Amino acid sequence: MARVTEFRDRNQLIQEQKRKSKGLAAWFRSRRNTIDEIVLSSVGSNTFRAFHKMPQKPSQVFRGWASSRLHDPETLDELLASKVSETAGRPITPPR
Repeated sequence: MARVTEFRDRNQLIQEQKRKSKGLAAWFRSRRNTIDEIVLSSVGSNTFRAFHKMPQKPSQVFRGWASSRLHDPETLDELLASKVSETAGRPITPPR
């Protein structure tokens, strides 16, 4: 389980983030070569902890949905054509 840290002040938080920045940068630079790798690495078990008593595992629901959406050529075209500033905070349109 992840260690919980309570920061004394903003400066301590900034110092901790600087200390971890190389590892975070490496993770974000790492390349996922297949859609399945992208889907699998996009969420972890901690994301779904709140929904652990559902009939179907939330991770399976999300990964099934994400995989089908990313295998749809229209979705890939939409993602490749978009700019971050245009799409930030907006959901991707559902398939037609």
